[in-house]
Amino acid sequence: MAIARKTMGDYMVEKGYLSPQELDNAKKTQQNTKGDLAKILVDMGINPVHIYEAKAAETSKSFVDLGVYKPEQTAVNVVPVNIAKRYTALPIKKEGNILYVAMSNPDDLQALDSLRLVSRCTIRGILAVPDHIEDFINRLYGAGVGVESTAAAAGNGAAKGGMNPNRGPAVQGAMGGADLLSSDAKSVMAEAMAVYGAAGDAATDDEESLAAQSDEAPIIRLANTIIQQAIKEKASDIHLEPELRGMRVRYRIDGVLHETMRMPNYIKAPLIARYKIMAEINIAERRVPQDGRIGISFEGKPYDLRVSCLPNLYGEKIVMRILDKSSVMIGLNKLGFTPEVQDQVIELAQQPNGLILSTGPTGSGKTTTQYSLLNLLNSVEKNILTIEDPCEYQLSGITQVQVNNKAGLTFSKALRSFLRQDPDIIMVGEMRDLETAGIGIEAALTGHLVLSTLHTNDAPSATLRLIDMGRYYRRDYGATSWSPCLPELQRVLR
Repeated sequence: MAIARKTMGDYMVEKGYLSPQELDNAKKTQQNTKGDLAKILVDMGINPVHIYEAKAAETSKSFVDLGVYKPEQTAVNVVPVNIAKRYTALPIKKEGNILYVAMSNPDDLQALDSLRLVSRCTIRGILAVPDHIEDFINRLYGAGVGVESTAAAAGNGAAKGGMNPNRGPAVQGAMGGADLLSSDAKSVMAEAMAVYGAAGDAATDDEESLAAQSDEAPIIRLANTIIQQAIKEKASDIHLEPELRGMRVRYRIDGVLHETMRMPNYIKAPLIARYKIMAEINIAERRVPQDGRIGISFEGKPYDLRVSCLPNLYGEKIVMRILDKSSVMIGLNKLGFTPEVQDQVIELAQQPNGLILSTGPTGSGKTTTQYSLLNLLNSVEKNILTIEDPCEYQLSGITQVQVNNKAGLTFSKALRSFLRQDPDIIMVGEMRDLETAGIGIEAALTGHLVLSTLHTNDAPSATLRLIDMGRYYRRDYGATSWSPCLPELQRVLR
């Protein structure tokens, strides 16, 4: 026999949130207007928390009162603001691969799918008061009000000092999208914009002028603040992207890019020049891509930034990969593995031979996983060799080799040499081509433990990726069969 489920109205009357007469009046209004009972009750002045608590009970959904529960910023960072606003959905907690999201409609399949795709998490929808969700979205993602007032104050201060008195509104508009910045970072942004606004919007191409501007205190503070704020937000990458009328800055946090701020044209050139100088990149060269590195220390911890500079239509795009040198020492137990999976990984890593591939998209933690395994295996009894491009972290007791293509030192050449160095464990930074993959597999089959990474979205795709390497090899080099020097790879893939 089926048990009748209590309606929202019955639940509220039973709890004392609503009188029977008020419920009857609301139902009559609903019959006449064909409206939503919850909204009708809100219009009647009933506490919306009680209304949506009852609605959750009626539909057997979980409910969260955002007036009591404070969302976690680490969860908020996983979902972009446009998705949160589109579906009135606020991430409130992240546990491993599960993301709990306060939603106005937890049954919205399109919203659930979009949240799952952008967060790469399993979504648990929780009902909450829609107005509360919208308030928190504006508060946590940033509505830009505080930034504008700070920028305006800086603009007014600059005007008093003899600078452009009309720059304030431009600063406000440029910084209106800053949603991850602390109050100190906003002040630094406002100062730089107010100071450089006096120079006008035209960007200079003069090398000496750029070098001089990039060495001035406001630009130095701004460049450092962008990096420090990214580290505080646990970002893996910083993107500075020139556009027609300015530049935007984005952080990649938990695999998702979040727009942090927008800057006008007069900041673009000196800021990019500043980062090129820090990375020891030629600021006069703007026609070809360039790479460099920045070493910094923040809050007592050392960081390396791998800098890539790419010319585009509106200037040069800078992307900086943030490498936390201490992150490789955290151990496997801090990487989010379940106890069962961690035990399996440790058991596999302690085998005398074989191949362990870490797979996943950019920024998913492949390199950190590899170095954590090396830390686990590193001992005086083991001869460990690594070939990397570049060597992202330095580990004592391990022989690390960096790829040098100009000198002819490639992954495959280094691997061949490794096999004559009596290794126990070999780590290959990335299997990029068929030859490297073939030698790595051959080493794994002849008594060595080989660790490497492969750019795929998931583990099952690793086999297909290796097979594709073989197809491209035959297509690009005109071979009609597998290379005769790679019989082991042929046998394994078949």
